[in-house]
Amino acid sequence: MTRLLIGKDGFTLPIELVTSTQAILARKRSGKSYTASVQAEELLRHKQQIATIDPTGAWWGLRSSAAGDGPGYPVVVFGGDHADAPLEPHAGRMLATALVEHGFSAIFDVGLMVTEDQIRFTSDFSSEHP
Repeated sequence: MTRLLIGKDGFTLPIELVTSTQAILARKRSGKSYTASVQAEELLRHKQQIATIDPTGAWWGLRSSAAGDGPGYPVVVFGGDHADAPLEPHAGRMLATALVEHGFSAIFDVGLMVTEDQIRFTSDFSSEHP
């Protein structure tokens, strides 16, 4: 069974995590984003699809190597300062459908949107059932 290496101490999770719903809950500045990015890197390393709604504008870094001097993972970035394509607040349903139909990995950077637009995109994206 394929396992995802999540911690330096050898902690692993099953590859089936990719089809599970999960939440990472903790106090501010306790490592939630780091934990999620490690999981994402492991899934991408095992050629699994990921989709991330990024309110911080930091996830685009998956496209470069850990040292920052080479290529990283093939993810498309929508929105934010490092966008491959713009991200419109009303595009959540359409992009969710495209993600399922075409199987690419993506980061949806909502960090430059006002709160109401972040909520609209996330709600529409999350509720679409292609």
